[in-house]
Amino acid sequence: DSFLVYVTEDPPSAAFTLNETLVYTQDPVVIYPEATNADTIFIDWGDGSTTTRSNYTPSPNGFSHYYSTAGQYTIVLKATNTGGTSTDYEIVELTGVKQKPSFG
Repeated sequence: DSFLVYVTEDPPSAAFTLNETLVYTQDPVVIYPEATNADTIFIDWGDGSTTTRSNYTPSPNGFSHYYSTAGQYTIVLKATNTGGTSTDYEIVELTGVKQKPSFG
């Protein structure tokens, strides 16, 4: 007799935190992925820009992105492995250019 054994990987879990949810356009938005069991992470910054990391390992530095236009953006993180895909998202609001203080 013969038989097949299928080994499946536990699916990933996508999660991340933001440095801020309300920022100025000249300041970076930094996300800190907290994905577990992920081989690859994909970040859609919501403005047409993306970041992909294969062989993903968590980094204390996170990933930063600058937006050129004020507005509301949905950041989507997808974590994948052979067991499946998991998605998390956050909305960030960019308020425009920070005003420099004027002195008399």
